[in-house]
Amino acid sequence: DPIEKEIAAIAKANTFLPERYFSFGLCKTMEAVGVEVNWDSIKVWCGKLNMDESRTQLDWDLLERSMKKLGELELLMKQVEIREKKRLAERLEEKAKKAAEMAAASLAASTSAPAPTEDKAPAMAN
Repeated sequence: DPIEKEIAAIAKANTFLPERYFSFGLCKTMEAVGVEVNWDSIKVWCGKLNMDESRTQLDWDLLERSMKKLGELELLMKQVEIREKKRLAERLEEKAKKAAEMAAASLAASTSAPAPTEDKAPAMAN
């Protein structure tokens, strides 16, 4: 399996210095294969890779906090969007109400006004 070969190569390398993204990837890989990611499981996996687990554990905590904040931000944005749609609906409803009132007033004015009379010029006598 190519993944196992890569992991074995990483474990054998004495100069491998994991970066934050490696830690994220390692933990996401653990999730993908059904391992519950926690400090103990990270310690086991890092031990198999001959890596210090403390950096990976801190990186995983950072990722978890960041994902939680992102979820909260998405919820906040949805709430703002809903609130703005309600305000727009209220403004449109008010405009429609005013337009209906103006139309009713205009109709009332046109029906209550006296009908224009035709001016007939008097016939001239010859």
